[in-house]
Amino acid sequence: LELHTFPTRRSSDLRVYCDDLTIDGQTNNITFELDPPCLTHCANSPGTCTITTKGCAEMDDGTGFLRMEGNGIMVRNLTVRHFYEGIHSAGVGNTVERMMFSDMCDDALTNRDEGVGTLFRNVEVDNGCDKCIQHAGNVSLITETDPASNDYYNAVMEDVILVDCKKPIRLAAGGRFM
Repeated sequence: LELHTFPTRRSSDLRVYCDDLTIDGQTNNITFELDPPCLTHCANSPGTCTITTKGCAEMDDGTGFLRMEGNGIMVRNLTVRHFYEGIHSAGVGNTVERMMFSDMCDDALTNRDEGVGTLFRNVEVDNGCDKCIQHAGNVSLITETDPASNDYYNAVMEDVILVDCKKPIRLAAGGRFM
């Protein structure tokens, strides 16, 4: 397995292109934390972004944690703090579960237009500066016709807790969500 960062609009996102990968912190209490935190970026880099409520940094090209570009990827049992973006899912049948996100400056969870059957389960997002969850979807990519299947939806959210989020959920650009 090779994981690489690619220069993109979000300068340091970790992108995973392989299928059927599991990233599991198990019971090891693993925390990923951006240093310096996005919450203090503006104070250290005047002129590069705007400070908004709660000292949050508002900018369009902040560092993201993970982009899942493959299918059947599972990420679970981790804590993610102080990133601009959390996890983006663009594949089919990806799962994010038993995760904690805190002090995120933009989206903690995102289902991108290409995402189908993404499951976000047992997730908590605390102290979100902007949108804690942003989902988009393209219904024409959905081939499942049974509403009991997760693949009938672009994204499914189960047991998701949002605490102190400026904009808890934003559904944009179409899609089917449960």
